[in-house]
Amino acid sequence: MSLRLFGNTDKALSSGERKMVKFAVSDIMCAVDIMNVREIIQPRATSPLPSHRRTVIGVIDHRDAAIPVIDLRIRFDVPQTKGPKQKWIIIALEERRVALVVDNVFGVTTVQLNQQRDHSSLSEETDVSWAENVYGDESGLLFELDLEHLSQLTGAK
Repeated sequence: MSLRLFGNTDKALSSGERKMVKFAVSDIMCAVDIMNVREIIQPRATSPLPSHRRTVIGVIDHRDAAIPVIDLRIRFDVPQTKGPKQKWIIIALEERRVALVVDNVFGVTTVQLNQQRDHSSLSEETDVSWAENVYGDESGLLFELDLEHLSQLTGAK
């Protein structure tokens, strides 16, 4: 799936909005900034990595690069399923790429900065270190992934 299918993302955004790729991990609605998304691919076979963290399920050979695969379902401690809509999102973490296992990709969405919610209370009661921002509207909450946290999952500095 090419991001070009989602429309023109080159339009200038007003200062109060951001373009995000929206996806689901189980029932958790998540997003990453579109500028960090390189492509969305079908799941494929992985090669194992010795002594890797539990969330890194292996590595793939993709476009002449070895890319680690992070299963967000393991990170979020939700049931493992292999549905027909499962996708892998290749994102850029500084100079590296990482594939994220997700259950469904919904496409590009626009979030308004005034939709941002204070989530400081959540960090006291539950582990939301993976969420950089939380946005809300009438359909519920949308958690923006913290890319620095993802970088730590793969052992990157």
